[in-house]
Amino acid sequence: MQSTTHFTFRPLSMSDADVELNYKWLNMPHIQKAYSRPSSVITKSEALEYLKQHLEKPMSSFTVLANDVPVGYIGLYAVKECPWPEQDLPEEMVSRVAGLDLFIGEADKMGKGLGQSIILKFLQEKIWPVFDYCMVDPMTHNKVAIHCFEKIGFKKHKIVHDRYAADVELALMMLKK
Repeated sequence: MQSTTHFTFRPLSMSDADVELNYKWLNMPHIQKAYSRPSSVITKSEALEYLKQHLEKPMSSFTVLANDVPVGYIGLYAVKECPWPEQDLPEEMVSRVAGLDLFIGEADKMGKGLGQSIILKFLQEKIWPVFDYCMVDPMTHNKVAIHCFEKIGFKKHKIVHDRYAADVELALMMLKK
């Protein structure tokens, strides 16, 4: 874990800086692989559309800063507002579940335990004050993400078809209480 790293979450915006940063990150091979995007260049207009989607739907999106330096993206949404067709959660639970999406954008920051530290701080600051559960949905082939989530207490719920993948891909729904 990164005990000397101070993480903050800056709300995502349509600023030139956020567009450029996400344009860069969305074209990183490790991001494309994790999100099942074809390994082709994402245009600036596609990056702009990605940002618009994350600002328009019922989602709170943030740039993750490590000691004031942007290192990734994180967002949360109420699962009741963006349900999965196959989520298989009891109705009384759905209104108490937050979904979480994230990625480390900077390749040189991968494999250093940042993901765990970021998630734990984000859970404490943004999710637990409002929700009782948190759900994540890494692709089944993303063993690094699955291991990260397991280390901080997420439990496997079920495998579902990824609703955003271009091809038929599977995601592992994981929950933490």
